[in-house]
Amino acid sequence: MSRKGKRSFDERYKVDLTRDKKEAEALKKIASFDRKLQANTFKNVRKHDDLIVHIRENQYGDRRVVQVQFKTLGCNMKRAGSCWNCNYGVVDQCLITPNQYKRAFQKELKRIAGNVLVLESLGSITDPNEFNPKVFSDIMKMAVEDGKFNTILIETHLTQISQQLVEEIATMNKNKKHIGFEIGMEDMNLENRKLIHKMGIQNQQLTELYAMLQKYGMSLGINLIYGFPFMSEQERIDSVVNSVKTISRNLPEAEIVLFLMSVKENTIMEHMRTSGMYQPANPWGLVEVTKQILSNDDFKNLITFSWFGEKEDPYIKEETCYSCEDCKNLIVSFFRKMNGTFDWQARKSLLMELFEHEKDLVCGCYENFKEQLKEDDGKNPRYEI
Repeated sequence: MSRKGKRSFDERYKVDLTRDKKEAEALKKIASFDRKLQANTFKNVRKHDDLIVHIRENQYGDRRVVQVQFKTLGCNMKRAGSCWNCNYGVVDQCLITPNQYKRAFQKELKRIAGNVLVLESLGSITDPNEFNPKVFSDIMKMAVEDGKFNTILIETHLTQISQQLVEEIATMNKNKKHIGFEIGMEDMNLENRKLIHKMGIQNQQLTELYAMLQKYGMSLGINLIYGFPFMSEQERIDSVVNSVKTISRNLPEAEIVLFLMSVKENTIMEHMRTSGMYQPANPWGLVEVTKQILSNDDFKNLITFSWFGEKEDPYIKEETCYSCEDCKNLIVSFFRKMNGTFDWQARKSLLMELFEHEKDLVCGCYENFKEQLKEDDGKNPRYEI
């Protein structure tokens, strides 16, 4: 794939050879597959292309979160071959006009209500190459003027939040609502981020963004993922807990959103899954992460949970990490309740309640998970490609 103005293959997929040799070889193979995927262009696997705006509504206790997702061309970074785990559908053209976007949002805004309104696209809603900045501005004005939501969250990429944009939103908002930006770091360890090819962002950029948003009275939400490839279950637990520690220490007022890794179609992760290079995470691992976080009273960040099996994407098929329906029902219910309260003691009580209910299950999944942790102790599956 050699296009004028594009980085060469070697530049895009430079492998850190200080890593274990087998892992480096595996990453090269994956990168080679990604190059072929880019050269052949992405399959148009998006469903429901008649949707202009897709609404997800989730009730967490007394807290109602409404996600408004605008259909676009898709993520520009996905087109460049980034983020092996992520795909919301990439197409060659999107013929939706500015007025159609605004009319569709205005219609939905009359119908929906809740505490938190999340604005998002199929990539980064503040990326001008994906979503018209004037349309975004008009939509923000409508959201700010609407009286039904006290918080507006904007989901986008770290590199697509300029000071000019933040100033414009602050001027528009005039402290009427709480405004926050939600971005995907996935892991605070740069070496771990390489395992899903989450490239092009540095922790220093996050620190600078956090300081800027604080200046304008806005919040920063940081997404972390449980279930990275080339890690044992214990390493997955440790990586998320360590990321939370890093954020707590350096960005004490940032919000944290914990995700369960799923395998989306038409991604490198799907190729890794079908090739035997990736085993989906054990969902009890995210419960263990939560247990460790709740046992540390030094953590002061607001922590919520998302994509833990409580919702589906209308455009892209994905495989979740749940293999047992009983465990899924119990764990999904637990995290829904966790999102319904931010009281630390109440959350600890919910955790105790979860384990009490787990004793009634006959599947044995949790016991198998604990044995899995014992077996993984001292082992590193990065050596077992």
